[in-house]
Amino acid sequence: MDQLSADIVQTIADVVDYSDIPSFRLTCRAFAAIGLPRQFETIPVMLFRNSLENLRRISQHPVCRNYVLTIEFGPCVVSKPEGREDWIDAVKRRRMVPSSKHLAYSEVELEQAYQSHRWYYDDHEEMKNTGYDFEAFKSAISCFPNLKRLHIARSITRSLGLSKFKNPPPNWGVAFCSMAKVMGRFGCNQFWDLDWGDPARDITSILAACKLAPKALSSFDCEVFDEEIIGCDESHDMTGSVPPSRLTEFVEDPTKDIGFSLVCATFESLTSMKLTLLRSRSAQCESWQEHLGAALCHAQSLEALGIQLPSSHRSNYALLFTTILGSSTWPHLTHLSLSSFRFHEHDLPTFLLRHPSLHTLTLTHAYATDFDWSAHLQSSSLAPHLRQLRSLTLAGNWLAESWTELDEIFLRDYFHYESRYDEPWGLGRPVDLSAVFGKWARDITGARNACELLSRYFASVPGEVPFPLYTGREILEEVARQMEEETWDGSRNAGMIIAAERVVGEQYQNRKLHSNYSEDGEEVGEEFRTCGMNMYYYSSW
Repeated sequence: MDQLSADIVQTIADVVDYSDIPSFRLTCRAFAAIGLPRQFETIPVMLFRNSLENLRRISQHPVCRNYVLTIEFGPCVVSKPEGREDWIDAVKRRRMVPSSKHLAYSEVELEQAYQSHRWYYDDHEEMKNTGYDFEAFKSAISCFPNLKRLHIARSITRSLGLSKFKNPPPNWGVAFCSMAKVMGRFGCNQFWDLDWGDPARDITSILAACKLAPKALSSFDCEVFDEEIIGCDESHDMTGSVPPSRLTEFVEDPTKDIGFSLVCATFESLTSMKLTLLRSRSAQCESWQEHLGAALCHAQSLEALGIQLPSSHRSNYALLFTTILGSSTWPHLTHLSLSSFRFHEHDLPTFLLRHPSLHTLTLTHAYATDFDWSAHLQSSSLAPHLRQLRSLTLAGNWLAESWTELDEIFLRDYFHYESRYDEPWGLGRPVDLSAVFGKWARDITGARNACELLSRYFASVPGEVPFPLYTGREILEEVARQMEEETWDGSRNAGMIIAAERVVGEQYQNRKLHSNYSEDGEEVGEEFRTCGMNMYYYSSW
């Protein structure tokens, strides 16, 4: 404690129970060892009165508030308690000791915990209805002179909520501490509604508070960017400013929508933005994407931009590149990361031509609307731009209609052979560029997957490294070759898009790149490894 000022010791005393001397001393030592600035660089906060009060206390401290750079915010909802008997039965099932079958808490303590849950639920509803959350955000954020970044984190409610149930902070009050101990550490799943209710309203509240702060945000990372945040109301001001009348309405009644205007105004100052969009449920999906594209036009200071749909491997859910990014130009853009987008042939060449400052590009789950990816990536309109990048990553599932719409009738007419198959043939699914090769292929190529082969191709001098993917026409020729040699199994194998003879040599061109083989050349299984997981299955072919 001698290494810390009296102000810091007092701040720790506000958080840690001073009567618990060992914990108090341990916390002081941790602060001294790690250093005060790092302790307060990032402040996690939930839309919960106790958490908001903690944020307010930090903002009022003359020393601590100067170190706050990032707020990590988790929209949350206190779940509506079940009926008294059902609620207590649920707690009893979790808190039962298997050996003795006796509960550790009395009926009185259970009743008090249930009433506390009901009180917190009612308080949470009142807090949102009265706009207390907005006032708390506005009051606190206006006191952070160095705040730069807002992170709307999907995991905050679960991680922070779980930690508060596991180790209830004394300054959250006796009622919460008693309730948390009775409900147990996994009681957070009963206390918090992890599905949220209306994240758009909660996020709008903190965005409005940030807009009223003396210093504008420079970084915004939102993991739950819902379509309702931006709104689709055509009456909204499309200039990008928040009209004073609309902001006044929101301050007086935070249930008022200031959607598009607020988002545009927030984007204006940003140099870094990452948006994870929730899948649209609206029939006006394209209209909503147009609003997002219009809002992005106002972010003229952007240096890094990332937009993605989480875990979207289906092309019908993909975002439209032309609608969202087709009309924007950002003079200072250096980093772009996109996931689950649908492209037209002219989109990427035109965009890269408008952004000569771009040096890092990541495309994941990309879908071609009217062209063949293999041919386009090698084209004179696109390849030179891609070679100029410092870093290029092409990963995930890629789909082009010219890869998949190869049916038996077309093959028969084109190659003049008699049909031996009743069903149309096609690749059947998007090509997973991230799927890991079998060990033998990794040893020969020195690459783990097609992503690395493509990166190697674009990092090389033209002509030095063969392009690793077949075009649609080359797939037809390869199918014909395999049929003539009677090695084609008609399996609709998406791995066929990779030109095996170019990357492992002609002697291995009939092997499946993602399979493993025994020493005598027999196939023993196909390996898939995506997102850090391994999966093996044995082929019946």
